[in-house]
Amino acid sequence: MTLSLVTDAGGLCGAVFLDAAFEKYVETIVGKEQYSRIKIKSRKKMLREFEMSVKRCYTGDDKEYSVDLQGVEDNPEQGIDDDTIKLKPSMLKTVFDHIINQIINLVDRQIEEVAEQDLQVKAILLVGGFGASKYMHQRLKDAHKGDGIQVLQVNGA
Repeated sequence: MTLSLVTDAGGLCGAVFLDAAFEKYVETIVGKEQYSRIKIKSRKKMLREFEMSVKRCYTGDDKEYSVDLQGVEDNPEQGIDDDTIKLKPSMLKTVFDHIINQIINLVDRQIEEVAEQDLQVKAILLVGGFGASKYMHQRLKDAHKGDGIQVLQVNGA
């Protein structure tokens, strides 16, 4: 049985916006003109790799990640070398935190709506592609560790 206790808040803060911010970052690094010449197939491959290798695995640490970026000139100063771009930890943290902070605020508003009905939230369940994000899981756990709300991830979310 599904019971909806709150209205859909409809925040624009999901994985699609993380992808868009990542693409904007890459476009800024390589330049609009060069970015526009990257084949669609290569962009899709880059985004797929970002999804599987970065978005789900990123933990907020200082680890440097990289993804394939075919069709652009090498620029070692910007971390582009041999069809690969290195993603700076500071950039990843900024992009992830921007989106995850919005998600935390959205979840907090929904928890408040439930409390206004004299009910208590016992768990937050993360599902879907971005629901598998280790960093989002940890940030939500940290945000709710003092209020007894469990944050759960579905295996293979």
